[in-house]
Amino acid sequence: MDPVRPSWMSRIGNTARALFWTFLLLLLVMFVLQQFFGSRGIQKARDDLLKSFEQDRKSRVIAMIHRQENVSFLGVPVSSYISIEDSEGPCCAPSV
Repeated sequence: MDPVRPSWMSRIGNTARALFWTFLLLLLVMFVLQQFFGSRGIQKARDDLLKSFEQDRKSRVIAMIHRQENVSFLGVPVSSYISIEDSEGPCCAPSV
């Protein structure tokens, strides 16, 4: 008895379904990686700018950056808040 072979339509359907789920999985991974690594670039740019300003003026720079933290789910912003930790560092810094 010969095994029943799936028709070419069911093979195309299975391939399309596999490609669809692979695309969704890659999209999810891309969103997660962007959320994880995206904010580090902004912080590094700020640090580099303040460091160059310190070197130009030959003095210590204390900056208070007012920023709004965003909470997002799969790249869609869910809520936002202003963090108090940003102001605690410069206010409590020892005078030099």
